[in-house]
Amino acid sequence: MIEIFGKNLLDDINLRFYFDQLIGIKNTKPFDCIGTPDEINTALVMTIRKTENHLPRLLEYYKTLPIYKIFEDTDGKILLHNYNKNHFLTEQFEKILIQKINA
Repeated sequence: MIEIFGKNLLDDINLRFYFDQLIGIKNTKPFDCIGTPDEINTALVMTIRKTENHLPRLLEYYKTLPIYKIFEDTDGKILLHNYNKNHFLTEQFEKILIQKINA
C-alpha cells in the first residue's frame, strides 16, 4: 500500500468517511470493485488480530465501534455473516472458499 499510495491509508483519519462506507455504517459503498461490507469487516478483524504493533488510526477507530464486536463470536472466531455469490470465482475456488467459511 505504501509503495502504491505513498502512505498507509489506514493511518489517514481524513479517509474516515469512505472507511465508514466500506464497513457498512454509511449507506453508500464507495467502490464497485471491492468486497461486501461483511467481507471487509471480516478482513479488518483478521488484520487487527494479526497486527502486533501499533494499529493505524482507522483500525483504532474501528475497534471502538459496535460493529467490531459483531464480527467476533465468543470463541474468538470471525463471523462472515453472508456469502455473496456475485463473483468471478471458478467452481473449484468457490468450493474451497465455502469449505473454509464453514470450518
